[in-house]
Amino acid sequence: MFFLIVVSLVATPAWAGKIWKSDGFEAYNLNKWIKSGNTSSKVVNTPTLRGNYSAKMQIRRYEDRYPNRTELRLRGANFKYNTEYWVGVNIYIPSDWQYDRGGVLVTQFHAVPDRSRGEKWRNPPVALKINYDTWNLAGMYDDEWVTTRKTVDGRWAKSLGKVKKGAWTSFVFRVKFSYGRNGILEVYKDGRKAFGRTGPNTYRDSVGPYLKVGLYKPVWGKNYSWKKAVAASRAREHTLFLDEVRIAVGSNGLGLVRP
Repeated sequence: MFFLIVVSLVATPAWAGKIWKSDGFEAYNLNKWIKSGNTSSKVVNTPTLRGNYSAKMQIRRYEDRYPNRTELRLRGANFKYNTEYWVGVNIYIPSDWQYDRGGVLVTQFHAVPDRSRGEKWRNPPVALKINYDTWNLAGMYDDEWVTTRKTVDGRWAKSLGKVKKGAWTSFVFRVKFSYGRNGILEVYKDGRKAFGRTGPNTYRDSVGPYLKVGLYKPVWGKNYSWKKAVAASRAREHTLFLDEVRIAVGSNGLGLVRP
């Protein structure tokens, strides 16, 4: 008697999520990143979300060469239009963080201007901020080839709840960048969906947006024009820590990028 044994090999669908870029800082360096503003970003051994290391970033209003910016840009990580991504960013806000009227951007999906068309740098199409004691998500979009801060098609903002000091907060962004109707943006905070919208979510540029993390506080810029906002800002410095930054590509990446 003969038995036929059939083994079924199920291939992973091409659309399933897979890790594209990641850094848990366990190599004890920032080689995967480009420093922007101050070059003081460094790897430290506490606090950590997972593993032995995290990245520390700080801005000091009166001591730093660039008091408004200490950021990291992930190398080779420009997002393609009409492609689904999942981006995990974990942020630790120390217990001595100073709440301040001047907002601080901590995660940006920044757009690349088309210099050949005379385009200049604009606000990021998607940004996560700390406004005083609250997490805030904000964005802009436009389908014209040349966009200025005054000519965008639309803008939006959403509160994501209070900031917890002395604790890690996990954010996962599900995003399909598009300046048309098929765009997707969802945000999961500490495992729960906190925001969702469809439709345009970026500018029409030749190259897609890229990821920046860290600290950017516009009102501390030396040439910032809104004097009342500068005067209302009373903090002297801000420090935060990052860990387990991951990007997955595909339609099912939530489990791959969340901690």
